[in-house]
Amino acid sequence: MCIEYVQTGAIILTLLVLIWYTIETSGLRRSAKEQNELSILPCITLCFPDLKERIPVFKNIGRGPAFNIFIKDYVSPASNEKISFSTIDFLGPDQVAAISFSLISPDSAITYFKDMDMKIFPLHIYDFEVHYQSLEGDWYSSTLSTNLKDMRFIFKTIKKLSRKDAMSLAAGVFNHLSGMKK
Repeated sequence: MCIEYVQTGAIILTLLVLIWYTIETSGLRRSAKEQNELSILPCITLCFPDLKERIPVFKNIGRGPAFNIFIKDYVSPASNEKISFSTIDFLGPDQVAAISFSLISPDSAITYFKDMDMKIFPLHIYDFEVHYQSLEGDWYSSTLSTNLKDMRFIFKTIKKLSRKDAMSLAAGVFNHLSGMKK
């Protein structure tokens, strides 16, 4: 009878050790996956490589490629003018791509700008959200503050978007690209 208790105790102890080992291994797997994702994470920022030309560019300062890079349209509360930015399909690590944008005024036709015309930006500081997709298909958002008086961008945050936000963002990208092709 005493041997049965010892055997039952040994089985229960073995079961507890296996549960503990499974939990620890699962945590290690999650950590390894997270480190792998971070090692190939893209990080998109904006900059002015040549202050004389004043052409803003997207720059990937991360280690992984970025896909479907875009800035949400900016609508001026004062004039209802909308600034629509170009979308970049792909940007590898340390690559740059020029940004073009267009000004859509409710009173006039669309005007396209390659060079930044300071008259269309009445304020000096703007906050932009740059959205992009990683190699794994996850969506990220970088927040940048832009000081147009000094012609510089200040990188603020980067965050991974939830699945729900990513789905609505992907639908917005599709609509944005469909609107540009018309």
